[in-house]
Amino acid sequence: MRLILLMCLAGSFLHSVATKKRRSCLPSSLFKRNAQKKDHYPHITAAWRGDEVGLQNVYKTMGTDLSKDQYGNHTLSAAASHHKNTILRMALKHEKKRLDDPGHLHYTALHWSCLTHNNEGVGMLLEAGACTEIKGFENQTPLHVACNERNPAATHLLLKHGSDIEVEDVYYNTPLIYAIRKELDLEIIASLMNKSTATSKALKEALHRNCPEVVALLLNYSAELPAGEKLYPSPFYLDSKEGLNKWIDIQNLMHAAFPISEKYSAANADS
Repeated sequence: MRLILLMCLAGSFLHSVATKKRRSCLPSSLFKRNAQKKDHYPHITAAWRGDEVGLQNVYKTMGTDLSKDQYGNHTLSAAASHHKNTILRMALKHEKKRLDDPGHLHYTALHWSCLTHNNEGVGMLLEAGACTEIKGFENQTPLHVACNERNPAATHLLLKHGSDIEVEDVYYNTPLIYAIRKELDLEIIASLMNKSTATSKALKEALHRNCPEVVALLLNYSAELPAGEKLYPSPFYLDSKEGLNKWIDIQNLMHAAFPISEKYSAANADS
């Protein structure tokens, strides 16, 4: 036992000696890289950290025509995504030209505020005149992002400032589809609904989610039945008495809306 212990100690000692010898052959700067590396984007670093003094110094020494970092971030998007709203207010004063400038994922500062639930930042950006219709990743507008991230406060703010509810992303989804899919409040879903957005796709989503209230709203807009689709919800939503009662309500609504619909009867023949 003692022999094994001595062998382990000797091996550890020899390993440490060899490591030190290897390091002595390399420039010391490699081991102090983080301390000595020049920060090429001090405005981004200051925004992430919430360093008001640091950002003020950047504006004094480098001016306000600041570049994006290698990922496309600029001061506004960095501050908005990290909830540094004091920095965001300062950046809006000095770099307002970046207000609608897309960065990483082609998202603007407004996209990032909606994504990270920085609703104070959403309000600040909208008051500053941020465009609500810029399309980012997968052609999503800030309203798509707010609905997809279950952010009702941002959704209300965007609708209040006239955000387009009919715009589609790359998958032809309107914000209404995301609101139904993420099961947002009925009030929000109703505010995203009109004759153009109340489509068969929206009805299919509501049926799949087993939402009789949403189905009723869509039928009031004369939503069509999804062609060739079987109209029953995911089994997950039928795994309770409440879920089954909701499905019965939906059945009654659909039969009332389409009393002689062969399409509906055929689609539900197996359910």
